[in-house]
Amino acid sequence: PKEIFERAYHPLGSTEPKTLPTFVDRMQAEFDELSDRVSKLAAFLESSTYVDLDSEEQDMLAEQLKYMSNYQHVLGCRLKAKGR
Repeated sequence: PKEIFERAYHPLGSTEPKTLPTFVDRMQAEFDELSDRVSKLAAFLESSTYVDLDSEEQDMLAEQLKYMSNYQHVLGCRLKAKGR
């Protein structure tokens, strides 16, 4: 199984099976994915579907967006500090 894994494993951002992504590469990928999710959740909060939810669910989703946005900001600051 180890040989099969090593032949098939292609880390994020790599075309070479033996090239591991750096922690900054992984952080960038996490930031990009989070940014997409933040955008989608923000758009959802403007939708008629959101308006139809009960107020407790609306509050929790708004709170989730707040925390996701804060996390996105922190990741952005860390990436900037690493020259990204």
